[in-house]
Amino acid sequence: MSKKGKMKKRLAVVAALMLVAMVALTGCAGKKSIRVLIGSTAVTGDTYQTADFITRAIADDLNADMRVDPVGSSEMFRELGRAGTDGSTIALFHDYTFLGTLYGAYEENWLEEFQVGPTISINAGTCLAVMANNEYGIEDWDSLVEAARENVIVFGIEEGSVSNYISEQTKRFLVDNEGVPEENIQFSALGGMSAQREALWAGTIDVFNGSYSADIENTAERGNTDERTTMNIIALTGRDRLDGVDIPTLGELTNGRLFYDKEFFFITQKETDADFIKELEDAVKDALENDEELKAQFAQNQFMANFKTLEESVPYFNEKMESARQIIESGR
Repeated sequence: MSKKGKMKKRLAVVAALMLVAMVALTGCAGKKSIRVLIGSTAVTGDTYQTADFITRAIADDLNADMRVDPVGSSEMFRELGRAGTDGSTIALFHDYTFLGTLYGAYEENWLEEFQVGPTISINAGTCLAVMANNEYGIEDWDSLVEAARENVIVFGIEEGSVSNYISEQTKRFLVDNEGVPEENIQFSALGGMSAQREALWAGTIDVFNGSYSADIENTAERGNTDERTTMNIIALTGRDRLDGVDIPTLGELTNGRLFYDKEFFFITQKETDADFIKELEDAVKDALENDEELKAQFAQNQFMANFKTLEESVPYFNEKMESARQIIESGR
């Protein structure tokens, strides 16, 4: 080949490489960066897990790099309030968004300040547990009701939390529907699940708001033979039964009159670009219906898919907040 021919070949190769590089750069430049604030600082809890699972599942559909930032609830709302409306900073949290207001942790009503939706999932693994050798012979929901009619039953709670509300809701139901005297249901504010679990083992509380995935290991069915720590899970607190779990829900046990679903959802500025919201809704819906990896992750962690659009979510959570307000105020 002549020198001239070799030069042409080299130029052609260089041009081709430059074209590939330009295409790659164009693709990178077109990819959005989305920061997802969450209302927890823990990277092992259900909020972070939900955010991690769903952002991985929808990032490609949104043509975005999505980064989960565990900043805690107060900082999450503060930073979201300073964010723009292009969808580059959004948030993800659960019912404490409004329960925190009702329990006085926030002065603001965040359901009025921001918009919630799409809704993503339910943590269906929250449960009520008792000691297997408890003094009142409580083995299931019916025996809990019977015991509460005649004895003071102490529920462990984390004050102002979801467990606090579940316990208040349960008390209201027992008093209003099962003939349980108001004074027979008492609460002991102890802190998070670890503190409540220790109190149950120590015998200072009778009922514990636990986590199925953690506390099933403390049951005799899973081989725990230590009488000091063996528990019975008497009910999951949600409405619908969890696939593959042979434990009834409060919804089943009360014909839908008592249950609590801890729901997770995105939160955005009210003026957020409508096209972005539609893209987000479509991506979440598609992932919940078709992403097999996401389905497996949800099943492994006792999460249920729970899709609602923003338009459906806003009135739904306003109504849920008002129902919670009535329960909480009735106990004051």
